[in-house]
Amino acid sequence: MNNDLGFDVWCGLDVGKQAHHACALDVTGGKVFDKPLPQDQTKLEDLFGGLSEHGRVLVIVDQPNTIGALPISVARSMGIQVAYLPGLAMRRAADLYPGNAKTDARDAFVIADAARTMPHTLRRVDLGEETLAELKVLVGFDEDLAAEATRLSNRIRGLLTQIHPALERVVGPRLATKQGLAVIEQFGGPQGISTASKTKLLRVITKANPRHAHNFADAITEALSEQTVVVAGTAAAEQVLPKLAASLRQTLDQRSELAAQVEKVVDAHPLAEVLTSMPGVGVRTAARILLDVGDASLFPTSGHLAAYAGLAPVTHRSGTSIRGEFPARSGNKHLKRALFLSSFATLRSDPASRAYYDRKRTQGKKHNAALICLSRRRVDVLFAMLKNQGPYRPPPTRHRNPSQLDEKHRDTPSSVGHALASRTPTSLNTPGVLRLRRLSVNRQPNRLEVPLTQRRACATPKTRGAAAGHAYARPGCIPQVQPARETTKKSQGPGLPQQRWMRPRLSLNPGRVRKCRRACPRMISTKVRLPPWMPVIRPRNTPFGAYSEEPSHCWPSRPSFGGCSRL
Repeated sequence: MNNDLGFDVWCGLDVGKQAHHACALDVTGGKVFDKPLPQDQTKLEDLFGGLSEHGRVLVIVDQPNTIGALPISVARSMGIQVAYLPGLAMRRAADLYPGNAKTDARDAFVIADAARTMPHTLRRVDLGEETLAELKVLVGFDEDLAAEATRLSNRIRGLLTQIHPALERVVGPRLATKQGLAVIEQFGGPQGISTASKTKLLRVITKANPRHAHNFADAITEALSEQTVVVAGTAAAEQVLPKLAASLRQTLDQRSELAAQVEKVVDAHPLAEVLTSMPGVGVRTAARILLDVGDASLFPTSGHLAAYAGLAPVTHRSGTSIRGEFPARSGNKHLKRALFLSSFATLRSDPASRAYYDRKRTQGKKHNAALICLSRRRVDVLFAMLKNQGPYRPPPTRHRNPSQLDEKHRDTPSSVGHALASRTPTSLNTPGVLRLRRLSVNRQPNRLEVPLTQRRACATPKTRGAAAGHAYARPGCIPQVQPARETTKKSQGPGLPQQRWMRPRLSLNPGRVRKCRRACPRMISTKVRLPPWMPVIRPRNTPFGAYSEEPSHCWPSRPSFGGCSRL
């Protein structure tokens, strides 16, 4: 929402269960309408029709769901645009107006005037698509069932911990399975299980799920033998536990049936295949993304989406004493939880996510912090998928070790890049030290040396690039050599190897970096340890000998430097 939309009337609605209070303002801020009206379709149509006579109308509500659904539907049926002012933004805007009273009339005026003067505070209301509307109802009910299942499970485990801790350690982790629920629902607490024979216990467990039934039965029998004292309240718990287990089983069954309905609705959406193609994104996560993100058209960049989800760090900076970035405490909690659990699920199924997580743990981050970092990175991928309307594409695999390459391609320039990109320390600590320096632009081919630097300064835009056979490296690049090209002019001498550059995954700077004394401050000398199978690239007919592929130590320690052109 912005001022360029050209609205003439802003109608703020402080919605209520029985009646609403409407306050309409014109461009100058004058009141066009300021009266309460009942929750009735006819009254709302009369109001919106009368306001439409003054020009384009924008209806703003403070609650788009439940009690505010009827005004939104009536306004849309009449072709009037609707916006939503969040409650927190409305309360903060109310502090800017004089007075401390809290009335419906004042709230409606604040909503209308905030939309007129501060349109950036408004949010878009869902377009009311049938698929999303149905999905919202189903997802809301599924969240209620999930909360109820968690409450019942905690209640059962709490009672078991009170009367028999050893039994809780065995049965508690399996309450979400059919075996654990069958034991509690059939026998109750520890006394009921003790009176039953082991054969009957095994029969009940096997009927629920035959997998590892004997192990589960033996674990229960062993846990019962660890405690002989009867704790007070055990008799009452024996009566309550079967009923709680039955309620938990019914709740879990309802969630299973509801999941099938949610999957059916999600599959009907055009973005379903795009979302579910991403590792770790199931039906429930895709439903939450569709409800809260949609097609990501409201977010200019992936950073905006990450901030909306509460995954982007918040900068705290004041003077010189407070300075840093901290985890966000705001954002969409439901979306953040869905993305967090989705990232946790990829640790077993997606090697790329697991490698990123392990790298963050190696850097010293805790489990939750590493998962937040992984979720933030996956938001970038999710945003690109929604913008491009394309499925997930896994990152290309790279050779981690030169031993994985066959003998035919092991010594090719591309394999050199893959080998140097590996993180094994043996690939960079083998004998053979090569010192490479970047020279200034020199148009004499015989004076060109291998350009490997840490910066791209020391060359003007005209001379930077591949002019006159020169190639300038980017930070952390290695050259890939092509066959030499002979020139036709004798005055130019033999041709030089054409070089193109590729970036390895690991920077070629394991040694120290120092400024050259005989060059300008922008020139940097880099000392790199190269494996013995990597060719040393050198121009032909140089004063230091012919081109050779043998790992040599005969590079000059003091090469001649030409003039350096500064930027």
